[in-house]
Amino acid sequence: MSTTVTINETIQQLTATVNETTQNVTAAITETTQNVTVTIDQVIRGEKGDTGATGPQGPQGPAGPPGPIGQGFADYNDAATANTPISVTANTWTALTNDGLGAYTNTAYLPTGVTSLFSNNQIDVSELDLGDVVNLRYDFTITPNVNGAFLEFRLTLGAGAGGYTLERPIGTLSNGAGYSYRVTGEFLVYMGDTNTRDNPIGLEVKCSEAASVVNAGLVITVVRR
Repeated sequence: MSTTVTINETIQQLTATVNETTQNVTAAITETTQNVTVTIDQVIRGEKGDTGATGPQGPQGPAGPPGPIGQGFADYNDAATANTPISVTANTWTALTNDGLGAYTNTAYLPTGVTSLFSNNQIDVSELDLGDVVNLRYDFTITPNVNGAFLEFRLTLGAGAGGYTLERPIGTLSNGAGYSYRVTGEFLVYMGDTNTRDNPIGLEVKCSEAASVVNAGLVITVVRR
């Protein structure tokens, strides 16, 4: 019985020794393999060197496309109607003339590339691009001959069969006959097609009673697309 126990213990000890030896050998092989892999990788890639000196500047690239033309405005102040008012016949659309010769005319801030925004008593937007927008601020004084006259204002745009208007009722002038009413307002017009852009834009008034008009002027502000 004791002989059997001794043999079993010996076998267990031998088995444990073999397992431990196997684990040690496996660990050693794994470590050696990792070391060999690192060594081979270092041989292939080499150690990272120092950063080199900055090279010479390369040639200049081609110029980019031109940037958008800036915004701008112009103020066209009339001089003539202060001395000779515009005569408005009752119920008749009448052009608001403007010679642009008034003391407050200011064309110093036109958009780049635009030489004028007003010509021959009409707004000239032909130098703008499609998609641009203009804001128009009108300023005039009307004196009706009869109390209770009704006043309207409009822009005329386009030409021929493509002509159209943008109309605005101003309202009833009820402060009395011979009273001078100052009228100011704004219109926004966008260059949606060549019919609008390539044709002059007129400014007109219509009064239900005969009247006279003094045109202070017009400010045109350009907003680029």
